[in-house]
Amino acid sequence: MRVVLCAWLTATLAACGQPYVNIPFKPDPALWTPECDDLTVDWADATCQNPQWQAPACAQPVLVDAPEAGHDVVALPTALTYTASPPLSGSHRPDWARWGEYAYLPPQVWLHNLEVGGIVVLYHPCVPASVVDDLRQWLRVQPADAAGLFRWILTPYPGLTTPFAILAWQHSLAGTCLDATTADAFAQAHYRHAPEDTTLMGAYQYGWLGGSGALYVAPTSPPPTCTDAATTDGM
Repeated sequence: MRVVLCAWLTATLAACGQPYVNIPFKPDPALWTPECDDLTVDWADATCQNPQWQAPACAQPVLVDAPEAGHDVVALPTALTYTASPPLSGSHRPDWARWGEYAYLPPQVWLHNLEVGGIVVLYHPCVPASVVDDLRQWLRVQPADAAGLFRWILTPYPGLTTPFAILAWQHSLAGTCLDATTADAFAQAHYRHAPEDTTLMGAYQYGWLGGSGALYVAPTSPPPTCTDAATTDGM
């Protein structure tokens, strides 16, 4: 079991318990003892590699509709790679992620969040914090559905060619500036239109920062953050 330690947050937040912010994060092997190999197999460096990077001028967002690339469950330590970047479907890990914001969440995990009907929002690791704030606020104000709260993931994504992209299963809306009307229409068209539709909270939560506007609070009983035991989903 990996223990959620306040210590690792000191490098990424002003102080434990404060509102989470867009600050680069790397796992510290001195503080974490991986049991599921995801830090060596699935993990990528999601910190900004080019501090001089600048977002392009606002332009029309690009909508992509892609054929399904499968949805097999593949457990660690078998590696998973994708021909599309970002992938919009494909093989994934058995456990999907707890809904909310992540310092970094691998596509091998969040693809499963797409498969169960959620929305995943990616952002370039070098975007200004204001861009992430806008995306975060847009996600927080999405209306609940008949099954419960709006289900979303927010995470940086290395290699993204646009400042951000809003993803659903087999669909994406890549943009330079967030237009809430266009983003709302995309979500309404594709949210919960996936092979599965579930309100269950995912088991994976390594790097989880919070959700639905909540502050990060270290749990009193540290949970396992990566089970990958095929207990979450048998499909």
